[in-house]
Amino acid sequence: MRKQILARVCGASVAIIVLASGAAYADPHGLPQSAPSSAPDQIGVATWYGEDHDGRVTASGERFDMYGLTAAHAALPFNSVVEVTNMDNGRSVDLRITDRPEPGQGGLIVVSKAAAANLGFSEAHSATVRVRVIGLQQQAAGPPRSSQWR
Repeated sequence: MRKQILARVCGASVAIIVLASGAAYADPHGLPQSAPSSAPDQIGVATWYGEDHDGRVTASGERFDMYGLTAAHAALPFNSVVEVTNMDNGRSVDLRITDRPEPGQGGLIVVSKAAAANLGFSEAHSATVRVRVIGLQQQAAGPPRSSQWR
């Protein structure tokens, strides 16, 4: 009896601590998120990269696809999903962080060619944007292992 009471008290205590700490929750899109206040919006300059990087391995280990909706950010974890909004025209797109900017590149975020086109700045090569963290995408299975191709 004493063990059962102790187990219930401990279980309730853990639940209260988890709820009070602002632990992750899932949004309607199925993306786990941290507490909304944990990542404030960022405003800065976005640039884009395309042909010169297409097919190269990114910092996350994925191959860069200039037609994919991905981006490079210096600090956000890989597989973070962000909403990027062009402050000049109000256009926005959701992107997944798969890379890090090259040293000395500057700016807040580097987006794929497709993302720049969606945001309306592929001709200008840069734009002032707002970056809002939406959550984390569950990591997809990695590429097949070489032993699977033998």
